[in-house]
Amino acid sequence: MNKAFTKEADFDPLAELIIRPLPVLPPGVKNYITPAGAAAMTDELRELERERRPTIVAELTRRAEGGLTEEKEHGMLRARLYQIEEQMRFLKGRISTFEVVEPRSSAGGNVRFGDRVVAVDPEGHQHFYTIVGADEADPANGNVSWISPLGKAFLGADEGDEVVVHRPRGDVTMEIESVEPG
Repeated sequence: MNKAFTKEADFDPLAELIIRPLPVLPPGVKNYITPAGAAAMTDELRELERERRPTIVAELTRRAEGGLTEEKEHGMLRARLYQIEEQMRFLKGRISTFEVVEPRSSAGGNVRFGDRVVAVDPEGHQHFYTIVGADEADPANGNVSWISPLGKAFLGADEGDEVVVHRPRGDVTMEIESVEPG
């Protein structure tokens, strides 16, 4: 049914909430993270805590005024508060499991957590990857989780090594051109 023909009372503010999904860590695997990733998640938690207080105050003020003049606005406010609290709960849980891994200070050698890797694919194209924790992975921007197929293939390999990356659409061999500390 077209939303234009629904009644205001049919509005469900929770229907469109997006809560960050939990990256899956295999049982017993430590939740490694870079210092930058840990700082970003801690900053996000602080920002949510700052946003939460005015949202609660607005909700309580609306209740104290003796009624809800706009059901949709009230629903959206409650939905945002729910979203903030769920995200805060997620972040607190993840932050409590972090094991921050400091970057190494010298370049070269085998690939370690936090390193930036320059790799060449079979067609000769250069790719830049940083090996990071599951919570800070962003493959579209070159940040790959250490437990991903690509991360697993790179870890422990040396400059000049060829590694096989096991992907769902088929294996690919890449050559490690250089390794830089993170």
